[in-house]
Amino acid sequence: MTYSSLPLTAEQIRARGSREIIPEGEIRDVEKKLQITLRRPAEKPVTYSDLKGIAKNTVYYPRTTTFSMKCLVEKIPVPNINRVLGLSSTFENVINKKPVLTYFNANNEEIEYPYHYIKNIGATIGLTTLGDINASYDLVIKDVTNTKWYNWDTKKFENGYSSKRHVVDLKFEQVTIPPQSSETKYHIFFNQKDSGLTNYSPDVPSEENPWVIYQLMNATTTFTFGDGDSRFTPETTLSKTYSPGAFINVNSTGEKKIDFTITVLPKVKSIKLKKEELASLKIRSGLFYPASSGMDKTSVFDTDLTASVNSSFSVGTLTGTVTLHKSAIRDFDFIINPSNFFTIT
Repeated sequence: MTYSSLPLTAEQIRARGSREIIPEGEIRDVEKKLQITLRRPAEKPVTYSDLKGIAKNTVYYPRTTTFSMKCLVEKIPVPNINRVLGLSSTFENVINKKPVLTYFNANNEEIEYPYHYIKNIGATIGLTTLGDINASYDLVIKDVTNTKWYNWDTKKFENGYSSKRHVVDLKFEQVTIPPQSSETKYHIFFNQKDSGLTNYSPDVPSEENPWVIYQLMNATTTFTFGDGDSRFTPETTLSKTYSPGAFINVNSTGEKKIDFTITVLPKVKSIKLKKEELASLKIRSGLFYPASSGMDKTSVFDTDLTASVNSSFSVGTLTGTVTLHKSAIRDFDFIINPSNFFTIT
C-alpha cells in the first residue's frame, strides 16, 4: 500500500487481505492524507478492512502562513508629577486675576480702577491649589499697602515674610482678610524662586503677575458750589455715603431720590437770580460737573431742583431732590457753578 493509493477501495482491501495488519508507517500516511486520527488500542491493531469506507475529513484546514511584521510600539506614558497647574477661589468676584484698567486724575496720578473688590469690613475666601497630587508649592499673600504677609497659622497679616509651603491635596485653605480703615491692596502669588522639582504652569499667579484683591472703603459723593468763581463762597454742601459701586437703595416712594439742599453766599454785595423776573429757576442735571476726570464717578439719573434767593439777597439756594443711580467706588465730588443761576449785584 502506498500513499497515493489511499483511501483503499473494496477491491484493494480484498487483494491485500482484509485481516492483514497495516504497518505503522502506512497508518501515518492515511492520517495525513485524509486529515484524520485513527484511534487504535494497542491490543487491537488496525487492519486493512478497518479502512473500508473511511472518507477524507471535510473540515477546512488552512495552510500555515508565515510573515514578517514591522511596527512601532507606543511607549507606555509616564504619569505627570510635580506640576502646579492652577489656583481656584471660592469667590471669583473678589479677586482681579488680570491687570485692571487705569486712568489719570486731575493731579496726573495714575489711578487703578478694579472690576472686583471687597468692602472695608473684610472678607473670608477659600483657595485651592490645583495640580499633581503631592506636588510641592509655596503660596504667598502679601498686604502690599502695609508691607505685611499673611501668616497661615495665625490667620493674620504680620511683619516679616511668611508663606504656605505645602503639597497639592485639592483641599481649600481659608483666608481671612481683616477690616481696614483705609484702602488696602493685596497680592496673591506662588513664590517660584526656589521651586526645586516643582513645575509651575505659566497660568498660575506669580510675583511678577499676581492676583490682586482691592479692599475699598465706603465712597462719599459730595455736591457743592464751586468752579473757581471768586465772587461766590460755598456755604453748605450735601454728602451721601454708600458702599463702593453700590446701586442706591430705593426709598419709600420706590425711587432712588435723596433730598437735596446746598447754599452759596456772595463775597460782596448781593446775590440775585440771573433771571430776576422769576422767583426760582428749574435746574438740569447736566449742570453737575465732576470735580476730576476719570472712569470712576457717581451716576445721576434725574434731578428735580430749583434755584432761589432769600428775601435779603444774601443766600442763594439750590433745593429739591436728586435721583442717583450708582455710587462711585471711591469718594467723588460734583461741582455746581453758581454763575449758571446767580449773579452778583
